[in-house]
Amino acid sequence: MSNKIEYAYCDGDVWAYRLGFSCGDNPWFTVLWAYDDTLDKVQKKYPDAKIVVCLTDEKENFRKGVAKTRPYKGGRVSSKPKWWRDLRNHMYEQDNVLLSVNEEADDVMSKALVEYGDKAVCVTIDKDLKNTYGLHYNDFTGVEVRVNQSQAYVNFYTQLLVGDTVDNIQGLKGWGVVKASKLLDGCMSPMEYERRIGLAYACSPYIDDPEARMIEMGQLLWMRRVDNEMWNLRVNGFKTEEGL
Repeated sequence: MSNKIEYAYCDGDVWAYRLGFSCGDNPWFTVLWAYDDTLDKVQKKYPDAKIVVCLTDEKENFRKGVAKTRPYKGGRVSSKPKWWRDLRNHMYEQDNVLLSVNEEADDVMSKALVEYGDKAVCVTIDKDLKNTYGLHYNDFTGVEVRVNQSQAYVNFYTQLLVGDTVDNIQGLKGWGVVKASKLLDGCMSPMEYERRIGLAYACSPYIDDPEARMIEMGQLLWMRRVDNEMWNLRVNGFKTEEGL
Protein backbone atom coordinates (compact mmCIF):
# COMPACT_ATOMS: atom_id res chain seq x y z
CA MET A 1 0.00 0.00 0.00
CA SER A 2 2.76 2.45 0.91
CA ASN A 3 4.28 2.57 -2.57
CA LYS A 4 1.02 4.07 -3.93
CA ILE A 5 1.05 7.06 -1.58
CA GLU A 6 2.07 10.32 -3.25
CA TYR A 7 1.32 12.74 -0.38
CA ALA A 8 1.94 12.35 3.35
CA TYR A 9 0.35 15.17 5.34
CA CYS A 10 1.89 15.25 8.82
CA ASP A 11 0.71 16.85 12.06
CA GLY A 12 3.44 19.36 12.90
CA ASP A 13 1.46 20.67 15.89
CA VAL A 14 1.75 17.31 17.62
CA TRP A 15 5.41 16.91 16.67
CA ALA A 16 6.32 20.25 18.27
CA TYR A 17 4.94 19.03 21.60
CA ARG A 18 5.97 15.39 21.38
CA LEU A 19 9.54 16.00 20.28
CA GLY A 20 9.90 18.95 22.62
CA PHE A 21 8.85 16.92 25.65
CA SER A 22 10.85 13.84 24.66
CA CYS A 23 14.05 15.90 24.27
CA GLY A 24 13.55 17.62 27.61
CA ASP A 25 16.54 19.77 28.59
CA ASN A 26 18.87 18.18 26.05
CA PRO A 27 20.79 20.48 23.67
CA TRP A 28 19.05 22.03 20.69
CA PHE A 29 20.89 19.85 18.19
CA THR A 30 19.19 16.78 19.66
CA VAL A 31 15.80 18.33 18.94
CA LEU A 32 16.80 18.95 15.34
CA TRP A 33 18.04 15.37 15.10
CA ALA A 34 14.76 14.07 16.50
CA TYR A 35 12.76 16.15 14.03
CA ASP A 36 14.82 15.01 11.04
CA ASP A 37 14.59 11.41 12.26
CA THR A 38 10.80 11.70 12.46
CA LEU A 39 10.68 12.96 8.88
CA ASP A 40 12.96 10.15 7.76
CA LYS A 41 10.73 7.51 9.35
CA VAL A 42 7.69 8.84 7.51
CA GLN A 43 9.64 8.94 4.25
CA LYS A 44 10.79 5.34 4.72
CA LYS A 45 7.21 4.28 5.39
CA TYR A 46 6.00 6.10 2.27
CA PRO A 47 9.07 6.33 0.02
CA ASP A 48 7.26 7.83 -2.98
CA ALA A 49 5.38 10.46 -1.00
CA LYS A 50 5.83 14.19 -0.88
CA ILE A 51 6.06 15.02 2.83
CA VAL A 52 3.97 18.02 3.92
CA VAL A 53 4.20 19.16 7.54
CA CYS A 54 1.06 21.02 8.62
CA LEU A 55 1.02 23.70 11.33
CA THR A 56 -1.92 25.57 12.82
CA ASP A 57 -2.00 29.34 12.49
CA GLU A 58 -1.23 30.64 15.99
CA LYS A 59 -3.25 33.85 15.55
CA GLU A 60 -6.49 33.13 13.69
CA ASN A 61 -8.86 30.17 14.09
CA PHE A 62 -12.51 30.36 13.06
CA ARG A 63 -13.52 27.95 15.86
CA LYS A 64 -12.75 30.59 18.48
CA GLY A 65 -15.63 32.64 17.11
CA VAL A 66 -17.94 29.63 16.82
CA ALA A 67 -17.51 28.57 20.46
CA LYS A 68 -20.18 30.17 22.65
CA THR A 69 -20.76 27.55 25.34
CA ARG A 70 -17.13 27.26 26.40
CA PRO A 71 -13.90 28.87 25.17
CA TYR A 72 -12.44 26.68 22.45
CA LYS A 73 -9.46 24.77 23.90
CA GLY A 74 -9.92 26.86 27.03
CA GLY A 75 -9.26 23.90 29.33
CA ARG A 76 -5.79 23.16 28.00
CA VAL A 77 -2.76 23.47 30.24
CA SER A 78 -0.58 26.30 28.94
CA SER A 79 2.79 24.70 29.77
CA LYS A 80 4.92 23.89 26.76
CA PRO A 81 8.20 21.99 26.44
CA LYS A 82 11.45 23.93 26.54
CA TRP A 83 12.14 23.73 22.82
CA TRP A 84 8.51 24.13 21.59
CA ARG A 85 8.92 27.68 20.26
CA ASP A 86 12.31 27.05 18.70
CA LEU A 87 11.07 23.92 16.99
CA ARG A 88 7.99 25.62 15.56
CA ASN A 89 10.14 28.52 14.33
CA HIS A 90 12.45 25.99 12.69
CA MET A 91 9.47 24.33 10.98
CA TYR A 92 8.22 27.69 9.67
CA GLU A 93 11.47 28.07 7.75
CA GLN A 94 11.20 24.72 5.95
CA ASP A 95 9.94 24.44 2.36
CA ASN A 96 7.77 21.41 3.12
CA VAL A 97 5.74 23.15 5.85
CA LEU A 98 2.17 24.31 5.19
CA LEU A 99 0.62 26.83 7.58
CA SER A 100 -3.16 26.88 7.97
CA VAL A 101 -5.12 30.08 7.39
CA ASN A 102 -7.90 30.81 9.94
CA GLU A 103 -8.29 27.09 10.59
CA GLU A 104 -6.24 24.22 11.99
CA ALA A 105 -3.64 21.81 10.70
CA ASP A 106 -6.33 19.14 11.17
CA ASP A 107 -8.49 20.87 8.57
CA VAL A 108 -5.59 21.07 6.12
CA MET A 109 -4.87 17.36 6.51
CA SER A 110 -8.55 16.46 6.28
CA LYS A 111 -8.99 18.38 3.03
CA ALA A 112 -5.91 16.69 1.59
CA LEU A 113 -7.31 13.24 2.36
CA VAL A 114 -10.49 14.07 0.47
CA GLU A 115 -8.75 15.82 -2.42
CA TYR A 116 -6.11 13.17 -3.09
CA GLY A 117 -8.05 10.07 -2.01
CA ASP A 118 -6.01 6.87 -2.16
CA LYS A 119 -2.88 8.85 -3.04
CA ALA A 120 -2.71 10.53 0.39
CA VAL A 121 -2.11 9.57 4.01
CA CYS A 122 -2.70 11.54 7.19
CA VAL A 123 0.16 11.14 9.67
CA THR A 124 -0.96 11.94 13.21
CA ILE A 125 -1.83 10.47 16.58
CA ASP A 126 -4.91 12.71 16.83
CA LYS A 127 -8.13 10.67 16.85
CA ASP A 128 -10.13 13.71 15.61
CA LEU A 129 -8.80 13.19 12.09
CA LYS A 130 -10.63 9.86 11.91
CA ASN A 131 -13.75 11.96 11.34
CA THR A 132 -12.46 12.10 7.76
CA TYR A 133 -12.31 9.01 5.56
CA GLY A 134 -8.99 7.90 4.12
CA LEU A 135 -5.67 6.39 5.11
CA HIS A 136 -4.38 7.27 8.60
CA TYR A 137 -0.95 6.48 10.00
CA ASN A 138 0.01 6.84 13.65
CA ASP A 139 3.74 7.52 13.46
CA PHE A 140 4.11 6.91 17.21
CA THR A 141 2.55 3.43 17.36
CA GLY A 142 3.25 2.48 13.75
CA VAL A 143 -0.41 1.56 13.18
CA GLU A 144 -1.92 2.27 9.76
CA VAL A 145 -5.68 2.13 9.24
CA ARG A 146 -8.06 3.04 6.45
CA VAL A 147 -11.22 4.76 7.63
CA ASN A 148 -14.18 4.37 5.29
CA GLN A 149 -16.98 6.91 4.93
CA SER A 150 -19.33 5.00 7.22
CA GLN A 151 -16.72 4.81 9.99
CA ALA A 152 -15.94 8.51 9.58
CA TYR A 153 -19.59 9.39 10.09
CA VAL A 154 -19.81 7.20 13.18
CA ASN A 155 -16.70 8.85 14.64
CA PHE A 156 -17.98 12.36 14.02
CA TYR A 157 -21.52 11.80 15.26
CA THR A 158 -20.27 10.01 18.35
CA GLN A 159 -18.20 13.09 19.16
CA LEU A 160 -21.24 15.27 18.55
CA LEU A 161 -22.88 13.48 21.48
CA VAL A 162 -19.94 12.99 23.88
CA GLY A 163 -17.89 16.11 23.04
CA ASP A 164 -14.12 16.41 23.23
CA THR A 165 -12.61 17.23 26.62
CA VAL A 166 -9.17 17.90 25.12
CA ASP A 167 -10.52 20.82 23.07
CA ASN A 168 -13.05 21.88 25.75
CA ILE A 169 -16.05 20.93 23.57
CA GLN A 170 -18.92 20.02 25.84
CA GLY A 171 -21.25 17.72 23.93
CA LEU A 172 -24.20 16.40 25.94
CA LYS A 173 -23.97 16.07 29.69
CA GLY A 174 -24.09 12.45 30.81
CA TRP A 175 -23.27 10.95 27.42
CA GLY A 176 -20.37 8.57 26.85
CA VAL A 177 -19.24 6.40 23.96
CA VAL A 178 -21.31 3.36 24.99
CA LYS A 179 -24.54 5.34 25.29
CA ALA A 180 -23.85 7.12 22.00
CA SER A 181 -23.17 3.81 20.24
CA LYS A 182 -26.55 2.47 21.31
CA LEU A 183 -28.37 5.54 20.05
CA LEU A 184 -26.59 5.55 16.68
CA ASP A 185 -26.83 1.81 16.05
CA GLY A 186 -28.46 1.13 12.70
CA CYS A 187 -28.13 4.64 11.25
CA MET A 188 -27.55 4.51 7.52
CA SER A 189 -27.28 8.18 6.49
CA PRO A 190 -26.31 11.61 7.85
CA MET A 191 -30.01 12.49 8.04
CA GLU A 192 -30.72 9.49 10.27
CA TYR A 193 -27.80 10.32 12.53
CA GLU A 194 -28.81 13.94 12.88
CA ARG A 195 -32.47 13.17 13.55
CA ARG A 196 -31.57 10.90 16.45
CA ILE A 197 -28.92 13.25 17.81
CA GLY A 198 -31.29 16.19 17.41
CA LEU A 199 -33.82 14.41 19.61
CA ALA A 200 -31.13 13.76 22.23
CA TYR A 201 -30.23 17.46 22.24
CA ALA A 202 -33.90 18.45 22.39
CA CYS A 203 -34.47 16.20 25.40
CA SER A 204 -31.50 17.56 27.34
CA PRO A 205 -32.67 19.60 30.38
CA TYR A 206 -29.41 21.57 30.35
CA ILE A 207 -29.80 23.30 26.96
CA ASP A 208 -31.98 26.34 26.24
CA ASP A 209 -31.59 26.31 22.44
CA PRO A 210 -30.92 22.72 21.30
CA GLU A 211 -30.61 23.51 17.58
CA ALA A 212 -28.06 26.29 18.12
CA ARG A 213 -26.08 24.14 20.54
CA MET A 214 -25.99 21.18 18.17
CA ILE A 215 -24.80 23.36 15.30
CA GLU A 216 -22.16 24.96 17.51
CA MET A 217 -20.78 21.58 18.61
CA GLY A 218 -20.87 20.25 15.05
CA GLN A 219 -18.95 23.21 13.64
CA LEU A 220 -16.32 22.86 16.33
CA LEU A 221 -15.88 19.13 15.79
CA TRP A 222 -16.17 18.82 12.02
CA MET A 223 -12.89 18.56 10.15
CA ARG A 224 -13.22 20.56 6.94
CA ARG A 225 -13.24 18.52 3.74
CA VAL A 226 -13.27 21.51 1.37
CA ASP A 227 -12.18 25.13 1.75
CA ASN A 228 -14.25 27.34 4.08
CA GLU A 229 -16.68 24.55 4.90
CA MET A 230 -18.99 25.07 7.89
CA TRP A 231 -20.97 22.09 9.14
CA ASN A 232 -24.71 22.53 9.47
CA LEU A 233 -27.77 20.37 9.98
CA ARG A 234 -28.50 18.35 6.84
CA VAL A 235 -32.13 17.82 7.86
CA ASN A 236 -34.58 20.60 7.05
CA GLY A 237 -34.14 22.57 10.23
CA PHE A 238 -34.38 21.25 13.76
CA LYS A 239 -37.14 18.74 14.55
CA THR A 240 -38.57 17.79 17.89
CA GLU A 241 -39.79 14.33 18.83
CA GLU A 242 -43.25 15.13 17.38
CA GLY A 243 -41.72 16.19 14.09
CA LEU A 244 -39.59 13.11 13.46
